[in-house]
Amino acid sequence: MAYTITVRDAITHLKPGALWVLNDYNKFSSLVWKDTEQTAPTETEVNNYIAQKKNEEAVRLLRTERSARLRQTDWRASSDMVMSDEWKAYRQALRDMTNQTPTLDANGDLDFKSVTWPTLPT
Repeated sequence: MAYTITVRDAITHLKPGALWVLNDYNKFSSLVWKDTEQTAPTETEVNNYIAQKKNEEAVRLLRTERSARLRQTDWRASSDMVMSDEWKAYRQALRDMTNQTPTLDANGDLDFKSVTWPTLPT
């Protein structure tokens, strides 16, 4: 399921309980602030929150894919097998992938081109 976060989501999180209307579901410029106790968030605050959440989701998806790839090779690390240096390097490269900065594609899924995946040993 693709990840999406909207201006509406951001405002709701940034200003919980505030009274406001967003005339266009995902356009900050359509915000009508009605709350007298809280100030309206700035467009920059909203955009930063959306970017932060997208980054967090991209990292979560990267970790999920990375963990699946590690699980597929776990059998090679069993105590009765000798793992080759190539497989050790591959598994370590998978663990190190969280040092990269993944992004989401236009559909809100992990953009696999945004990270460098290690090559599966032969």
